[in-house]
This record gives sequence, structure tokens and C-alpha cells, in this order.
Amino acid sequence: MTTNRSPLLLPLTIVAAAIFVIVVTQRQLLQARQDLNDTHAALIQTARDARTIVELRTQSQTIETRQRPPHDVIAQVNAVLSDLGITSTHLQSLTPEADAAVGQSTPADPGNLRQQSLRLTLQALSPQQVGQFLVHWHAAQKIWHAARLELIHNREQADGNLYDATIVMTAWYVADASASPDAKERS
Repeated sequence: MTTNRSPLLLPLTIVAAAIFVIVVTQRQLLQARQDLNDTHAALIQTARDARTIVELRTQSQTIETRQRPPHDVIAQVNAVLSDLGITSTHLQSLTPEADAAVGQSTPADPGNLRQQSLRLTLQALSPQQVGQFLVHWHAAQKIWHAARLELIHNREQADGNLYDATIVMTAWYVADASASPDAKERS
């Protein structure tokens, strides 16, 4: 009897070893496919991000030369609100925030590039109205750009979907070196 078992034991061992190798190889193949799928998804996302970066780089910000941006921003805000059918009573405040040199100034480069900021607060608007205002604002003029937006839920209104929007607007300009606030401080 021992002689009959030996011839069967060897082929069964070989088959078992082959099955083990196949199972291990199958797991490695599945892991490799998962890694390939993950890498492919990361590649697609990277391509999307690269397209977004290229699109953003092609957008230009208008820079005024030789003068500060005009101070008729209240009139511009009221015009945009009027175009949207929103009354000017929603304009709560418009205050200057900053007017500062951009970058370091040196004797060789006086650093005449400046950024001016204003804080605009609109009250009791729906999210859709805020979005419409921003889109129309961007289309209506090219100097002032919305740099930051804060929405605060307005609990005083009967409609629960109204917000107070604070928008920080920025404009870039090249200042006359003799007229800039920094030049006045240095003299």
C-alpha cells in the first residue's frame, strides 16, 4: 500500500504547489491592476489640474497705469445692483481696507506696483443673488476683482435663506513714485 500512495502523493503535491503559485500570482495581478487604476485616476486628475492652471494663467488682471483706481465704486456697485433688480438698500457699507506697495522696493526698483483693497458689505441677499452680483460685477468692469467672500447667515429676516455678504475687492495699479503714500512717508 505504501507503494501506491507515493506515486499519487507526488502529483498531488505538485498540483497543490501549482495552485498556490497561481493564487499568489492572481493576488499580485489584482494588486497591480488596482495600482494601475489608482495611478490612472491620479494622472487624469493631474491633467485636469494642469488645464485649470493654464486657464487661470491665461486670465489677465487689469492694472491701471499712472493713477489709482477711480473712486466711483459705490456708483458701480449701485449700477450692478440696479441691473439685477436689487435695491440699493442692500448696500450696507463700502470701506477702504488697504493701499499698499506690492513686493520689496529697492533704489533700483522703487516698487510702484500697488494693490488697493475695499470691503463691500451687502445685506439680506440670497446665495443666488450674491452669485449673480459677482458674475455681473466681473463682466461689468475689469479693475476691481473679488478677492475674498464671506457669507454670514442673516437671522433678522423672515426668509431663512438670506445672507450678509462681505466681499473684499482688490485693484492693482502702478503709482507715480512721487504721489505714492510710501514716497510721502520717506520724505
